[in-house]
Amino acid sequence: MTKVCKIKKEQISKGDKPIKEDYNASSNVNNAQHQAAGLPKAALNADEQNIDPAAKAIMQSVARAHDKIATKRATMDAQGKGDAPLYLLVGEDHESLQHYLHHILLLDSLKTMGRHISVAYEQPYDLLARFYNPDRSYLDNPTIVNGLLQADQKTALSLKLRFYQAENPAAYFAHKSLAHYVLQSFANGDDVSFISSDISYDCDEIIECADPKARSAIALCGEDPDGLFHIASPEGMKIRNAHMATMLQQRAQACQAGLSVQFCGKAHINGDMTDNAPEHGLAQRLKAMGGEVLALSLLTDEFTMPRQGLGEDEIIECQTPLGPRAEYNPYFALTTRKEHKAHNDNVLRSKPEEAAYLQSYLAQFGMGDSILDIKKYEMLKEQYCADMQNHYVRIRSAAHGVQIYVPS
Repeated sequence: MTKVCKIKKEQISKGDKPIKEDYNASSNVNNAQHQAAGLPKAALNADEQNIDPAAKAIMQSVARAHDKIATKRATMDAQGKGDAPLYLLVGEDHESLQHYLHHILLLDSLKTMGRHISVAYEQPYDLLARFYNPDRSYLDNPTIVNGLLQADQKTALSLKLRFYQAENPAAYFAHKSLAHYVLQSFANGDDVSFISSDISYDCDEIIECADPKARSAIALCGEDPDGLFHIASPEGMKIRNAHMATMLQQRAQACQAGLSVQFCGKAHINGDMTDNAPEHGLAQRLKAMGGEVLALSLLTDEFTMPRQGLGEDEIIECQTPLGPRAEYNPYFALTTRKEHKAHNDNVLRSKPEEAAYLQSYLAQFGMGDSILDIKKYEMLKEQYCADMQNHYVRIRSAAHGVQIYVPS
């Protein structure tokens, strides 16, 4: 297991002062709007507290999104579609701290709607099976793979796997904070389930054409069943979107989800302005399958989601402030950039600094219970590692009978 370096106690307690965004957001937060959105109690009095304009902007964005989601869900219910899921497709910049904060606050708001929420991550659906296989290679055993997938839906085990494995050199702790919130929801017994919806691909990021689910998605897209498709190519993106749409539909039907939330890269939702055509995007794929969709476009200074094929009642533009990036080697908490200018390039350069930034926002949102500091992270990382090891011991012991252990 990869070790993550320990941070000294004085670093944990001290942290680094968060960087302030250069963002002139309005300080007027509508309390009635927050109340309708079901946001945390502290958010209701945002005007009366010392809350940054950028934090208020995120809160306002979530309140607007919640209002439109609630209206769409109520309209579906009135039309006799109470058993049908509403697909919420939330695009993100994988490196944006603000987008992950928006995700956490949005999920917290959606819980007030009283419907089962199926949360989906853009990660290979067979991630657990890869980890189960000693050489981390593709596992050609649908019974075991599907059994692990079912276990993941009930326990979010693959999030525990990603929680204690270092991966992204950008927005590292923001990734962990969102995973922590979802895992916390499971621990609290919230009406939430989880699924990894992306396609199976190898270490070179080539789609596994031998995988039955991948072959089905390739066939849906009319592509060569034996072709080589990189996951970031236009063909690969189209195939992945078809795969994710199918996984979302199957999961929503199985758990009778009222809300199916997919977090993924922004170009998946409805294409982009370059290589990925809107008609091959996730939103239009689901619409073609008869689904009701809302595309939540988290706007950035570099990307605007195409609107082709979507009505105004199917789009929510979520405005988040342009804040700092976090970029460092998570194994050693060192910067990945060569220059070491004193914060003048608006980059957070260590886990303590990024953690302090996220903590300040969650505290302003009134979500103190969801704060993940470094001490808690190190403790939970070890706990989740033990949970995963125990899980795989049981799987290996039952492998001959192909019986999958699902923790109660």
